[in-house]
Amino acid sequence: MEYRRLGRTDLDASRIGFGCSRIAQASGASERRAIVCTLETALDRGINFFDTADSYDHGASEALLGDVFRRQRDRVILCSKAGYRSWPLLALDRWARLSPSVMRRLMPLRRTNRASRAGRERRRNFEPGRLTIAVEGSLRRLRTDRVDVFYLHSPPPDVLADGRVFETLQRLKQKGWIRHYGISCAERSTTQDVLAALRCPGISIVQVMVSPLESVDLEKIAPRAAELGVAIVGRQPFHRGAIFEPRRLTKLQIDYSRRTPAQTVLRSVTQLPRVDVALVGMRSMEHLEENLGSMAGPALSGGEMSRLYAEMLKR
Repeated sequence: MEYRRLGRTDLDASRIGFGCSRIAQASGASERRAIVCTLETALDRGINFFDTADSYDHGASEALLGDVFRRQRDRVILCSKAGYRSWPLLALDRWARLSPSVMRRLMPLRRTNRASRAGRERRRNFEPGRLTIAVEGSLRRLRTDRVDVFYLHSPPPDVLADGRVFETLQRLKQKGWIRHYGISCAERSTTQDVLAALRCPGISIVQVMVSPLESVDLEKIAPRAAELGVAIVGRQPFHRGAIFEPRRLTKLQIDYSRRTPAQTVLRSVTQLPRVDVALVGMRSMEHLEENLGSMAGPALSGGEMSRLYAEMLKR
C-alpha cells in the first residue's frame, strides 16, 4: 500500500480509503462477521483510512468501527461527519443513551421514499451546539477519545459563511475531541463551490466527488488546495456503478488484461493531481481484494489516462 501525508496534517493515509456508509447493513450474524473480517483484513493489508458519518444507519456504522478497532485505535485514521442527522435523533442519542438498534426501531429510515429524503434535507442542521452534541455521540460510538478527521457533511453555502461554525470546530480541536476538520462537499457541488469551501478557516481536508464520469475541475482546485496545505479526498470513483455500463467501457481502447475495469478506474483516480486518498465503499472480501488489486502493476499510461477521462468526463 502507498501512503500520502494529508496536507498540513500529521496524518499519513493509505491511498485507498475504506468507505463505511453501508457496513452496518448486515442482514444477519454471518454477514456481520464477514464485514468485520473485511474491516480487519483491510487494516492488516495496509488500509488505515476509514470514513463514516453519524447519519449512516443512525450511527450503527460508527458503532461497528468502534467495536472492531477499539484495541487498534492508534493504527487507524477514523473520519466522521455531522450535519445531516436530525435533531430528534441527536437528542435521543445524548439524553436517553439509546443503542443504534433501538434508535432504528424508534425512528426507521425510509430510504426509498422521496418525500422522506426531502425531509432529511430540511432537517440538516449545523448549529454550533448541535455539532458539539454530534461529536460527543460519535466519540462514544467509535469508542475513542478523538476523531482524526471531522467533516461538515454536505454543508450549504450559508453554513460555510457562518463563522460560529468554524469557531466551534476550532474549540473542539483545542479540546482534543477532533484532530483535524474539513468539508465533505455535496455530491452536486461545482468547482466554484469547492473553491469557496477551501476559503473556510482552519480546514485541513476537502472531500469531493472524483470519477471519470463526473468530477470537479481538479486542475483549478489542486493548486489552491496545495497552496493552503489542504488535502483532497476523492469519493465515488465508480459513480454509483454507472461507469460500468458496457457502452462506456468498450470504446476506451484500454487494456484490461492487467486490471479489471473497476481496478482501472480506481487506479486512475489515485493518479490524478493532488488526490491524496481515493475513497471507495466496501462490504466484502471480494470488494476489498479487487480494490487492493488496483495498486498492483505499473501505473496507467498517459494515453490511457487521456482516453479514460476524455471519453467519460463531460465538463
